Amino acid sequence: MIQLLVQTLEQLNTVHEHLLAVAQQKQKALVERRIEDLSRLVQEESGIVRQIGQLEEERLFQIQQYLRAEGHAPKEEINMEQLIRLVSSPQQQKALRTQTEKLRRTLETLSHQNRLNMRLTEDSLNDVNHTLEWLTTAQGDQPNYDRPETRRQEKRPADPV
Repeated sequence: MIQLLVQTLEQLNTVHEHLLAVAQQKQKALVERRIEDLSRLVQEESGIVRQIGQLEEERLFQIQQYLRAEGHAPKEEINMEQLIRLVSSPQQQKALRTQTEKLRRTLETLSHQNRLNMRLTEDSLNDVNHTLEWLTTAQGDQPNYDRPETRRQEKRPADPV
């Protein structure tokens, strides 16, 4: 049973590494302002996130199965370190610890990459906002090129009553 959990952790790590690769491609697309690539990458990310959700459900199910099989009360919230302490086999503890640590490192790297992409996205949005402000301000400062008769009518003082 623990071997299945170790395999699920390996799969989770592999899928997160794929998500990290997509996030790195996304960074490049953001820097180079390739909107079509960015759109495609966001869609790809969505599929990967769904896959991660399925694997995470499987991981949680496997933990609950192990707890029941070993005579422990199933727990809603159990972290991997707590589970590792409950495992009696040193080899299984080591395998779980190794995969958990690999996944933790991948998640830290992914989190860092996502923060960087968020900053790049915010910078791009700020650039767009500044450009829009500049364009709207610049339009207000342009000389009026309306027909002269129209301007004269607008500037003519009101007729006295």
